[in-house]
Amino acid sequence: MTHTRAQQSAAALRAALETPDASHRLQAALSAGTRPDPEFIDVLVARCAVEPDFFVRDMLTWALVRQDRTPTLEALLPRLASDVAQARGVDAAERRDRPSRRVGWARPRPDTAGDVT
Repeated sequence: MTHTRAQQSAAALRAALETPDASHRLQAALSAGTRPDPEFIDVLVARCAVEPDFFVRDMLTWALVRQDRTPTLEALLPRLASDVAQARGVDAAERRDRPSRRVGWARPRPDTAGDVT
């Protein structure tokens, strides 16, 4: 099976975001936002759900905002139904949608009122 350069780049990004060193993860997220690629979206969204470092999460959010709007929202919106509070964080979705406000947000679940990410 041959992989495209974009798939290889996404695999390298995934590996870099899994390193124990937060500064390396921060640099990987910065690179993903500096050179947006549709292949990065799922990797970035998945990492946002589990990233323990606030500054890395913030950079992941920025990297998502730099990606194409429609596929990014399509990847983020299903996370609103997650049982994991951090995965429900809508900061990236909110920032991504801000310019147009054409997406209707689902009513928050009552059990998510206390979520802080």
